[in-house]
Amino acid sequence: MSVNYTAYTITGIRLGMADLYKQVDNRGCDHPETKAKFCKECGSPTWIQEEEPLFDEGTEVIGKFKMMFSTDRNFVYLGHTVEVDEYGTHDAFRPIESVEVQFPALIQLNDELAAVLEPLGLWDQEKFGIWTVLHCSY
Repeated sequence: MSVNYTAYTITGIRLGMADLYKQVDNRGCDHPETKAKFCKECGSPTWIQEEEPLFDEGTEVIGKFKMMFSTDRNFVYLGHTVEVDEYGTHDAFRPIESVEVQFPALIQLNDELAAVLEPLGLWDQEKFGIWTVLHCSY
């Protein structure tokens, strides 16, 4: 087994993973609803509180933005990503060409992220910026 490191520079937004789930109340069974805490017919809780993701868990995408994670998966980053990775040896870094991002592109990225995240209640202009993250896979 080896350890892999990937460095990301993300122009975009950082969100806490806990913010990407909403609490929903679902029926605990299919029997008629009552005001009791448990169903009198089967004993199941009348309502069960569950977390529902605000993103596609299979593809880890929100809108058109692929989610980039911190190593501990406590944070997720969305936006324009540049990455440098290394597989197993310290001399295997692949340098990347410099990427020039024009200021109007940043405004457009800001607006695109806001359009995707505002309806979910996740947009915060103060969290938009340039983030550098080292992800360790082990």
